[in-house]
This record gives sequence, structure tokens and C-alpha cells, in this order.
Amino acid sequence: TACKFMIWIVLILLPILLTAAIAGVKGAPWVPTKRGLIDGVVAELEIKPGMTVYDLGCGDGRVLKALSSKQPHANYIGHELSLLPFLIAKLRTVKNSNISIVFKDVTRTDYTDADVIFLFWMSETSKKLLNRMTKDLKPDCHIAVEGWKPVKAEPIRTIRPENHIPVYVYRASQWR
Repeated sequence: TACKFMIWIVLILLPILLTAAIAGVKGAPWVPTKRGLIDGVVAELEIKPGMTVYDLGCGDGRVLKALSSKQPHANYIGHELSLLPFLIAKLRTVKNSNISIVFKDVTRTDYTDADVIFLFWMSETSKKLLNRMTKDLKPDCHIAVEGWKPVKAEPIRTIRPENHIPVYVYRASQWR
């Protein structure tokens, strides 16, 4: 009946909308990274075999998928708190054994194994997260922040593909 159908629609949409709202408040709404910017990040980030790369708020997994295509012998971990992009990321990366997508709050994770962290969050929330987590990171861990310059320190590199927002790359030691 129509009533049962509407109940199912609500039961499906409610978790999608609720998790999108929570993710938007905790970090940033889902804004897919543009192809040109991904190409620039892939070209500029020096990911070597055996490295561990995190994408905090990985959305649909497109950045991790592209990085993995360039360097398939590294380990990639994406965290996503919004249900719809999480499911898309899981489907997009199902054939990539070196990519793990987890439905997890990024503030409750140990990143001591990270060699590279990529994130695109709102300015204030990225500052808070990075201030909290960087004291536990390897000093030479590279942190690539899309769009926002979260610290006064100068980045070690700025990735600036034509017609795209910049990605600022820092070392974790710059937060200490």
C-alpha cells in the first residue's frame, strides 16, 4: 500500500539525510573534488610504496581511487560519516584491495601510522581537528588541505591546478 511505501522511503531517506547533516556540521558537507584538482593532487603528492594515506571525509572515494591508480603499492584509508557518499565510495573501490573505506568519525581514530593525510573541511573544523591530532603524527607526515589555509605557517608546497582551488601541503611538525 501507499502508506507502507512512504514508511520505507522515510526509513531509507532518514539515515541518509541525518548522516549528511552530522557530517556537514562535524567537518564539511559532501562537495565532490573536481577532476582537475584530483589530477593535480595525484601528480604532486609523492606517495611511495608502503605508505599509508588517509582521506578524512573521503566522500565518494574518487581521490583515493585516483591516488591508488598512480601508486598501487601504498595503503589507502578513507573515512566518511555521510551514508550516501560512504556507500558510493565502497562500491567505487570494491576491487581495490589496498583501499579501505570506513564509516567512522575521524576524531576517534589513531593516525600514528599516517604518512599522508588529505582533507577538505570547513576552515574552523579543520583547524580544530589538526590541532588535536597532529601531536600524535609522525613529524614528517604530509597533510594536504584542500581549499583552506589552516595555519599561519607557510605550506611546504601549494598545489594549484589551473581554475581550481589550491591544496596546501604541510608537515605535521608545523603544528607543534
